[in-house]
Amino acid sequence: MKGLNIAKRKANQSTFSRARIGAVITKGGRVISSAINQTRYSKNANANWASTHAEEAAIIRVLHKPTGLKQLAGATIYVTRIKKDGTCGIATPCPSCQSLINSVGIKRVIHT
Repeated sequence: MKGLNIAKRKANQSTFSRARIGAVITKGGRVISSAINQTRYSKNANANWASTHAEEAAIIRVLHKPTGLKQLAGATIYVTRIKKDGTCGIATPCPSCQSLINSVGIKRVIHT
């Protein structure tokens, strides 16, 4: 699938050490957003570094647009994981990401 291939290319761009994740959101045959998982600084006293999941980052990019929520309604998200050895791994969205995916109206989740 084209979406999974794009997500795999994105995942290869991630510098996250444990697992590299790429996410691509499509609608009507075109890519509307893509992102990778990454670490980010957090002001949380318990953990100075946190991670942003690829699914979350891809959705947030669309939500920053004036018609973002409308664009996400009925869309498809593709998620791919590249393991340390370079092979694809299972990339099922975590419960938090799945909840976000559902709340913005994305209809299909396709993952490796």
